[in-house]
Amino acid sequence: MKQRNTDIDWIRAILIILMILIHIVSFGNAYPQLKAGILSFMMPTFLIITGYLVNIEKSPKEMGRYLMCLALPYVIMVTGFSVLSYFMPVRDGITELSLAQICEKIFVTSIGPYWFIQTMIICGILYYVSFKGATWGKLRQGETTMSTTTSLFIFATLLLLLSKTPALSPSAATYYFIGVVLRQCHIGFDRIFRPSPAALLLWLLLLGMEEWYDWGTLAIVFSCWCCISSLMWIHSLIIRLQDKACIRKTEDTLLYIGRNTLPIYLFHPIFTMAAKFYHPFFGWDRSEIIFALVTIFIAIAGSIGIAKMMEKTHLAYLFGKGKMLR
Repeated sequence: MKQRNTDIDWIRAILIILMILIHIVSFGNAYPQLKAGILSFMMPTFLIITGYLVNIEKSPKEMGRYLMCLALPYVIMVTGFSVLSYFMPVRDGITELSLAQICEKIFVTSIGPYWFIQTMIICGILYYVSFKGATWGKLRQGETTMSTTTSLFIFATLLLLLSKTPALSPSAATYYFIGVVLRQCHIGFDRIFRPSPAALLLWLLLLGMEEWYDWGTLAIVFSCWCCISSLMWIHSLIIRLQDKACIRKTEDTLLYIGRNTLPIYLFHPIFTMAAKFYHPFFGWDRSEIIFALVTIFIAIAGSIGIAKMMEKTHLAYLFGKGKMLR
């Protein structure tokens, strides 16, 4: 079995923690510039890594199972979040409890953080079809019938066309496409992104330029490269300290989080929204930092707890698979 890339798990863990952080409303209100800086690179980096990790060397049945395991939780969570948005103040929520509005959220505009899953599904379908040939017969056999360059051109064209609709963001599609290109170049991940303290310095410099926070700027592409390279460098430093038990345990915990970002992504909004109910107990924490750390811990532990409960009760099959955790 192919060994997992622990650098990627490490990066995904840091990104999912940052995602929970910016979804804590009071923290974002206290540090709007920090929130904007995190938003500038976080999801583009996630999209690049996602595009890089998707494996299209699968049969149509296997690819269909992968997409179903995204589509089922997506439909369930978007439906639930949409209904909740009718009763609670949620940005871009529905204004009436109707099938039409819920379907619009599921199939077109999405809601909350779940647009990312929608992007994964759309791009995953287009990616697979673009690389698996022009005829249904070849597609059924899972064979590639065109060159990589031609397939990338078809994929880019399909992304461009679909990004003209509300269902797919042009910038999100672009970063997913970058990840696919890196994958199709067949160059090792650690050769594309080089662990370096220089990358960290450049990254901090880029984050200091608010005018470059737009996803449509080339600076964000470079910021994503610096983010990945910087986190890989930090991870390399931690690996050198693995003889210390506390460091090794911390790394193991983060790698576990990185392997299980999907259930955390799906369920963390439950806990970030619930956080407002215990926020008054942290009135003494004017910095909002302690409150944010507690909420992050609760969101991660709670999300993994839900996933474990669903596995034990076999409710995980509602999401298309028996196991949700790796």
